[in-house]
Amino acid sequence: MNSQDKPGNFVTLLQTTKVEIQGNSSQKVMARLLFDSGSQKSFIRSDLKQALKLKTIRKEKLLICTFSKHQPEERIYEVVALKINSQFPPYQSINIEALASDEITGADIYANINPRLIQSILPASCLISDSYEKTNLQIQILLGADYLYNVMSRRSKKNTEKSLSPANIVWRHFNRSNI
Repeated sequence: MNSQDKPGNFVTLLQTTKVEIQGNSSQKVMARLLFDSGSQKSFIRSDLKQALKLKTIRKEKLLICTFSKHQPEERIYEVVALKINSQFPPYQSINIEALASDEITGADIYANINPRLIQSILPASCLISDSYEKTNLQIQILLGADYLYNVMSRRSKKNTEKSLSPANIVWRHFNRSNI
């Protein structure tokens, strides 16, 4: 076995990006977003909800199953509406509803990869949508399957505005983030 093949030497790359989040007002905040097709719902951290002064539009009851629990736990979440804006041209955006949660993940999510490796894989014109280095900025938005599939397939389930083309926001970030 090669010393580089030890379990501690492997990296799991998660699809993340930095996006601009906007609430009901004109206030905007840069936030890190994690794409998670395994989650049926999208989430926003409660501290970001408060910072943007997002109003609760309804409450939703969910049964939450985690790896550490044998039985599902019933929780009630506040649902908020927000807008996600791309940081790259053509600056696409999508309106979503997300459940407010105190925590999305307790893990520090970053790639910790040699920048030369990234440069050797990507074309020079490709922009990185999230830092591959450790950052103090936590994951604040989790985009779940409720929007991820629709965005990837160029459909907008909860938004009927024809001016939006949400596929570009995720597809551009999705392709750049999986390195």
